[in-house]
Amino acid sequence: MFVLAVTDHAVRPFTETTIKPHTTGYQINLNRADANTLSLLPGIGASLGQRIVAYRQTQGRFKHIDQLTQVNGIGPRTVDRFRAWATCDDWAQNKTDGNLSDRR
Repeated sequence: MFVLAVTDHAVRPFTETTIKPHTTGYQINLNRADANTLSLLPGIGASLGQRIVAYRQTQGRFKHIDQLTQVNGIGPRTVDRFRAWATCDDWAQNKTDGNLSDRR
């Protein structure tokens, strides 16, 4: 059973085997998503979304969500606010980018 019908390489639907407690039914891949998609996370606006993308471009892929605290303006409390909605997993490694604006 899918909780979210929209699928994209930056946003993954939960199945019964991937559902985590206290989630809204989707996860954003921090290593694939563009700034606009990242801004969907609680506490992350357009500016922080752009900083996350810039950090990823200079420092490489995130291995763990807590690495986001190395991005200027993101602290542990901010990360805790969206931890359930974000992932660093390589579940979409065969896709080309993380831009949701191409989906209509």
